[in-house]
Amino acid sequence: MRTTLNIDNDVLNALKEMARRQARPVGEVASTLLRDALCGNNSGIRETPTRYGFRPFAKSTGIVTNDVINQLRGKTGD
Repeated sequence: MRTTLNIDNDVLNALKEMARRQARPVGEVASTLLRDALCGNNSGIRETPTRYGFRPFAKSTGIVTNDVINQLRGKTGD
């Protein structure tokens, strides 16, 4: 079903990044996250942590996307 939602930019960027990583449409990722949140199922909300010896950082207020990283690289000249 199609509908229009007003979504904050940071949330939309996070959805797009998750969709890109999972190779799924943004709407499908959003529906899954909303369904899990409404049903009280927290298992699907977090992405699977990497298993390369790094522990994920604690949740912060900002969402880091590739666009944010590229902006930081542009500021430092890398």
